[in-house]
Amino acid sequence: MRYLITYDLRANGRNYQTLYDALESIGAKRVLASSWAVRVGNMNAAGIRDWVRQFVDVNDGVLVSPLQVEWAAWSVQADINTI
Repeated sequence: MRYLITYDLRANGRNYQTLYDALESIGAKRVLASSWAVRVGNMNAAGIRDWVRQFVDVNDGVLVSPLQVEWAAWSVQADINTI
């Protein structure tokens, strides 16, 4: 199943490269500045959220939602259909 991972990274000056590297390691593609799409078969939305939380601060926000069949995008960094 495909999921959309979005976040608000609220820690000023913190380096989030470990988050970006971790997302890339599971095959996620950046769609927008704070949004990634990923296809996983072994986790649900809550599992992905919990996995992402280890790479962010407690005051950051994370939202994970399944990508349904119908979606639309404009001027994005990755084509969700290829994920």
